[in-house]
Amino acid sequence: MFAALITMGTVTSSDADIVLIDDFEDQNAIAWRAFGDSEPRLITKEGNVLLQLAPNTAAVRSFSTLGYGDVKVSVSLAAKQLTKNDFCVADVLVKGEEEWKTIGQIWKDQDDGKTMYIISSQNESLDNQESITIRVRNTSTNYAARCWADNITVTAAPLRRLERKTQRVSIDKTPFLMSQLLRGDMPSLKHMSAFALPADARQAIHTFQGQLHIDAQLMNGFLPLYDRLALTERQELQTNSFPSTTLDLIQAGDSLIPVRRGLQKTDHPFWGIIVQPGQVWSQGDDEGYSRAALPIALVEGYENCTHHGVMIFLYNNEGKISQIAFQFARETCADYQVNMWGMLKGDYTQRVYDNQQAIVDATHDEFMMRLPSKPLQELEGELSPFDAVHLSAINDGKADYSAISGLIIDGVHYQAGCQTRAGLHPYCDEMALPSYALSHALIGGFASMMLAHRYPDLSEQQIMTYIPACAVAYGWENVTFSQTLNMTTGHFDLRAPGIDESSAAMLRFFLMDSHFGKTRLACNQFYRQANPGYVWVYQSSTSYLLGAALNAFYQEQNGEEADLYNDLMLSKLWRPLGMSRLLETPLRTADPINQAYTYNGLWMTPHDVARLGDWLQHGKGQVGDRTLLDDYMFAAAMQRVETDRGSAVGHAFGADRETYRYKNAFYARNVAPLLGCPKETWVPFLSSETGSVMMLFPNGITYYRFSDVDPFVSDDVIQAIHRLRPLCST
Repeated sequence: MFAALITMGTVTSSDADIVLIDDFEDQNAIAWRAFGDSEPRLITKEGNVLLQLAPNTAAVRSFSTLGYGDVKVSVSLAAKQLTKNDFCVADVLVKGEEEWKTIGQIWKDQDDGKTMYIISSQNESLDNQESITIRVRNTSTNYAARCWADNITVTAAPLRRLERKTQRVSIDKTPFLMSQLLRGDMPSLKHMSAFALPADARQAIHTFQGQLHIDAQLMNGFLPLYDRLALTERQELQTNSFPSTTLDLIQAGDSLIPVRRGLQKTDHPFWGIIVQPGQVWSQGDDEGYSRAALPIALVEGYENCTHHGVMIFLYNNEGKISQIAFQFARETCADYQVNMWGMLKGDYTQRVYDNQQAIVDATHDEFMMRLPSKPLQELEGELSPFDAVHLSAINDGKADYSAISGLIIDGVHYQAGCQTRAGLHPYCDEMALPSYALSHALIGGFASMMLAHRYPDLSEQQIMTYIPACAVAYGWENVTFSQTLNMTTGHFDLRAPGIDESSAAMLRFFLMDSHFGKTRLACNQFYRQANPGYVWVYQSSTSYLLGAALNAFYQEQNGEEADLYNDLMLSKLWRPLGMSRLLETPLRTADPINQAYTYNGLWMTPHDVARLGDWLQHGKGQVGDRTLLDDYMFAAAMQRVETDRGSAVGHAFGADRETYRYKNAFYARNVAPLLGCPKETWVPFLSSETGSVMMLFPNGITYYRFSDVDPFVSDDVIQAIHRLRPLCST
């Protein structure tokens, strides 16, 4: 019988994140490669599964610590019949280096064949590395010598916890003078109120209609606050320069409307840009000019990381403009937080657009379709101060600059406001909020339900039938659309939450921008380790495969020119619901296939989020009198089918497995234990690991929060909703 573990070396921290863990209890060592005279094999001793190493045999596997520091590696080793100068060894090798670093070893005096020794080590050279190989080996040549390895664990702390700066930032609280805008004077961040419509504003005396062209220019101010991937240091990315861009703009009343909405690709090596409707006005001291302000966002490469900002400039009817003041003082991006500000030189070319009235009318209709909105403070009579704090994007009594939150109650949208590091964002209604993994539900989930309503056999279609790369890869036989939607393909590296998603393999998938490359990686980067339909592991690459397979199925039914996102999501759902034109440009692959991403790549305004939440609560899968979604799939996702709650996924939230479920791309939490309800009370929600969440409470209230800090909704929020309107079912 194996004895109690004896610790040698550094004990791992209990509050660290798990980067890698393998205890072989799933009877699978497929991720390990063998070297030496024989193959390592799994054996069971006293109910414990161990990796056994014969003489002169080694087993290796790789992991990544990108974004992590304080890395600790721990391995349990046991041995028998070692001779002098024989060892059971665990060591690591960093990619690009030549020398293995020893974690620890056991020798002849410790080879009683039953005692497991925990050996562990910490080394700064393991921090923030793209690829590290861990090796366990038996150095003996004695045919009877054996080494056993178990509980191989790597823990680390996100660099965010270790390195986030708390620098004080100088903020100029004075408004922009005309002279400052004309000469380009902006030495520091301004308070956001300098970009807002002032109380004494008058109707604009000039009309802006045409192209605003901005050449690429270095920013006057650039202050990184947190940079997990050291992007600022990569000079080829030019993160401190504003991208060259041309904005087509139409003035209608006091609004300034972009002709193109959504993400605009630029020639910049790092930044894309989103421009949203802004405002125009005149004020007394501008001497023959009017002012224009626009909410803008800079977007990182092919990802959803979004930096929220605003710009302001003077213009007149002669085609003259001032310099353009801009600043960014908040983001929805966990990896890169930076203050950016300055003045830009631009050119204004007046022109008329053929479809300008249609653009104005569409924008007007979009505004009219929004739910009525009120400040969250108007609920103060129904909320205790404690509850108001937790519903208002407040942490520890201070504004949370990373979070935007709101409630939808009885068709009214209660907004908490949009904090920045320089005051409230003046155009909160138009901020472009990134979806991140919510896209798996918004595209993968809804598209599956829409197609299943038309084609009842959709769920049982096989992925390999529609994805050629999976047809020639190992282990994709009998993996269905339904299992892919529900993240139970059986393909994974580790079951532990977030490990596959943060792996070096997944990083390669994210950086790949072609459809062929993405599908090849997605089909091959994780081995099949379980039968489909049983083991839940969330992976963005799996989400992409689902979207690509759904689009291929849709084209099979409707012709090669058909596009699932444009034909179904946009035309049949987003536009009829009155969602903004932000949703017209999802991220897509940079090739002729132009496949829409399913795992991220959408942007929504807070009003889009509110409209969508209200529809999910009360729309019954219909738009008008037309049913769009498969009744059963939608009901199961919303936890309205008691016999089909979905996969148990509590481990992903640090909770009991049965407390959380996952069904048809929707999560759900049983809040009965928290609230003391007499029976199960399930709350469906859409969520991403980056902190974006929409909770659909069974009492009819919807709560949303978009953040880059914490993916979990606190118990305090749920209890506050319960006090507003009881959640426990009778």
